[in-house]
Amino acid sequence: MQKQYARVPSKKVFYQLSLQPLLTVTHRSVISEVIEQCHGENIFGRAVGVAPQIGIEDVVEKNPAVILVSEQAGDAAAIQKFWARYPQIDAVHNHRVVVIHSDLIERYGPRILQGMQQVCQAIASAQD
Repeated sequence: MQKQYARVPSKKVFYQLSLQPLLTVTHRSVISEVIEQCHGENIFGRAVGVAPQIGIEDVVEKNPAVILVSEQAGDAAAIQKFWARYPQIDAVHNHRVVVIHSDLIERYGPRILQGMQQVCQAIASAQD
């Protein structure tokens, strides 16, 4: 998989664990490791803790190219409706809000490769 995505330019990525409250992941998470392996830059990678609560204004300010959302954050329609309110974010404007099945990415195991494939595809599809 690394060969397949070796030439993908790095993209800013936001991973949403939940909606209420708005939670993300830091560099201390397996999710962040997957994002980095796929040439993504976790926009909250340097935040304190493992799954910090953040404000929507922080996401708007960091302007990710891709938003990855844990399916545990809610149903796809509710997630899309929430993000549609922020068209100034590149990921929203360019329709790059992607729901990821949480069992594939949120823990180490054999299925993490399937999750990594989804993450890499989402990041690779984010053309400038």
